[in-house]
Amino acid sequence: MKQIISAAVTPFTEDGKLDVDSAARLYEHGLRQKLDGFFVMGSMGEWALLSPDERDLLAKTACGVIGKKAKILLGISDTGMPSILHNMEKMAASRALALDRDPARQLGRSRGPGEIPA
Repeated sequence: MKQIISAAVTPFTEDGKLDVDSAARLYEHGLRQKLDGFFVMGSMGEWALLSPDERDLLAKTACGVIGKKAKILLGISDTGMPSILHNMEKMAASRALALDRDPARQLGRSRGPGEIPA
């Protein structure tokens, strides 16, 4: 089965703050376009620009807007294994389909386009 999982853009305001209102609108737009899922904080390197509180807020926003209407993959990348494990623990409470520190592997780079690993 083929699915479309979007690399979710993380919007920022002109002064560099996380823009959760715009993020919510982007998720709503993707749902209207019938996306099968969203990869949040995983494919564009934005995790490095977000504080832990901002990461939590973005994950809660995605899960709140998307709910069970589509799949949610949350990136948990960080600069070291202790931080990755901490992020994994915090994000595990969300309703995300998967947590991953390596978006290319999660999306199955070695598989065909749009195929999700089993």
